[in-house]
Amino acid sequence: MLQLDTDPTLMRPPRARAAETEGDSPDDHAPAATVSALSPALARFGHACFVALDSALSRHQLSMLEWQAMHAILVLGEPTIAQISRRLYRSPSQATVLLNRLASRGWVREIEARPSKYALTERSMEVLPYPPALSSALEQRVNHVLDEDQQALLSQLLWKILEA
Repeated sequence: MLQLDTDPTLMRPPRARAAETEGDSPDDHAPAATVSALSPALARFGHACFVALDSALSRHQLSMLEWQAMHAILVLGEPTIAQISRRLYRSPSQATVLLNRLASRGWVREIEARPSKYALTERSMEVLPYPPALSSALEQRVNHVLDEDQQALLSQLLWKILEA
């Protein structure tokens, strides 16, 4: 029997989809027209976030993969290469090269232990958990376009999606 997912990622389907296929009535779910109209909007929003994050990271001369590696260290504590490579969906040798590059530039440090473990440096906290420039830019856009009721509704919906 498989264990429950204690390390969720965005790569797996949400738990709500599994419950949907177990016999829920179709009347409880959004009509197909709403879902098909929502998909392009979500794709554009995801792409806009990706572009904004990439441009915020380029100011620090970091790639998205390097930021994801540092974020994995932040989330996992002091992880080993194997844990980081599983989190990034990369081979251990690729993760080793990536972390050595980050260590040489002062973003992470290797802890003297076997197996090798990694920790974040003070410098890495400039861009973790999320670059402040990106957070403020997204907040500014949301605050400019939505009124307070719409902002509260958006917040509730996003938390609901993240909990799925």
